[in-house]
Amino acid sequence: MTTFINFHLPYKDENGAFVSSEQQARSILDKAQTLIDSGVKGVAITYSANYGQTVNIHKVYNAGEWFTGTSGSNQADVMTKMEKLMETEYSDLQHLLQIAPITTMTYEIKDGGYGGKTHQEVVEADLAYIKQLLDKGWTVLGWINQDSSPLYAVGGGIASLPIVLDNLIQDTLSQYAR
Repeated sequence: MTTFINFHLPYKDENGAFVSSEQQARSILDKAQTLIDSGVKGVAITYSANYGQTVNIHKVYNAGEWFTGTSGSNQADVMTKMEKLMETEYSDLQHLLQIAPITTMTYEIKDGGYGGKTHQEVVEADLAYIKQLLDKGWTVLGWINQDSSPLYAVGGGIASLPIVLDNLIQDTLSQYAR
């Protein structure tokens, strides 16, 4: 059974005050814990990543590890806080909660910035990875915030996705949610 859940995670509350990265991380962790307690094999959260982060995240998980060391601002800071909390009070979620990166940009110049692949090829591989998690019985949380709603929070902020890639990501994630 494949389960893709639209996961509303605002970075501002109803009064317009910012929700801290730690509180957003706790929301992800609490939802993951609830799902794991109900019998789900594993949980992943979509994440708007740069190519270097995507490569590192997959390298860590392929090595059987759980701590990716993802860092940066906005969503990346939430991932940093999430993994920090998984070192302590949420340690039972290690190996059961993953980051599901969707590559929205690169900081690299060599090889076109995407390891010799096109940006579309990388995004297609990211979406295929999410499908593999779903096929393995994992639940994937599709991150939605107040700026992206009703769409997924992928490619906002400093990333400026070409419309064809934005449509591919949004359409595919929406299909997974059906």
